[in-house]
Amino acid sequence: MSEDVIQLNADGSGKKVRTLKRTVGPNEVHEEVHNVTDGSGNVVDPRNIRALTTSDIVAVQDLLRGLTDPATTKAINEIDLTWNADGTIATIVFKDAAVATLFTLTFTYTSGNVTKILRS
Repeated sequence: MSEDVIQLNADGSGKKVRTLKRTVGPNEVHEEVHNVTDGSGNVVDPRNIRALTTSDIVAVQDLLRGLTDPATTKAINEIDLTWNADGTIATIVFKDAAVATLFTLTFTYTSGNVTKILRS
């Protein structure tokens, strides 16, 4: 996989997007490169980001508790996560105070990267 750029519509000298170029089937495709940054905008090496812990999940639940699902206007009271065998997140289930499912996010991966998130 080689790194490349693609040219966008011209505006002065023209903007460019940094991409990784690879072959998928008979097609040459460009995947946009994204950097992980901290709150100050400094690039963070993702290899130095620690794994999620149970306390991280509890903190996220606390942040989400009380937010509302726009589709039902019911408050989110609980989230449940399921994991794939490789440690990636399979689903996140959002529940209301009666522990009824409001909606589920299901994650699809290709080569270890999230390629689709389906809300159901």
